[in-house]
Amino acid sequence: MAHLLIVEDDELLRDGLSAQLMQAGHRVATAQDGNAALQMLQSTAFEGVVLDLGLNAGADDYLTKPFNRDELLARLQSMLRRASLPAFGQPSPAPAPGSGVGNLRLDPLLPRAWLGSEAIDLTQREWVLLDLLVRHSGRVVSREDVLAAWQSEAGEAGGVASNALEVYVHRLRRKLAGSTLNIRNIRGLGYMLEAASA
Repeated sequence: MAHLLIVEDDELLRDGLSAQLMQAGHRVATAQDGNAALQMLQSTAFEGVVLDLGLNAGADDYLTKPFNRDELLARLQSMLRRASLPAFGQPSPAPAPGSGVGNLRLDPLLPRAWLGSEAIDLTQREWVLLDLLVRHSGRVVSREDVLAAWQSEAGEAGGVASNALEVYVHRLRRKLAGSTLNIRNIRGLGYMLEAASA
């Protein structure tokens, strides 16, 4: 299984999580705070980190406390599967012909995205969201459509909290900064990718 790092200041919770993840077959290291975790991350390669910070700090998923052990294990497995897909950690080949808007090009076979000749690093959820927005460019994509696409792509049971969508949209906006593209919030309906007019 995976080599995981648990970062948790509550000793009882840290020990409990560690025992549960080891029971599930993972190798587990623990850190009681962010400084200890950073030192461990500099010297050891982990396949996943479980910590008590939210999506704005760069996490790919989150659960609120108290959480269900089986849900944690299922989401962790899902993230580990997604992390092994070709879009993660692979060299960036030149953009292939594919769908796109403006100077944004997507290659769904890899899956990879480029702004001009620069590859964009995307998590699996960011990729699914961006692909959906590009395929429906100039039209509204509902929140429900995005959440359904995430669930079907990852095969996740239980799904994703709908408020996580705003975090992913914010991340994509940052990654598209400086381009001619804008992800517009259509209040009460969803999101639309549009190219700025010349």
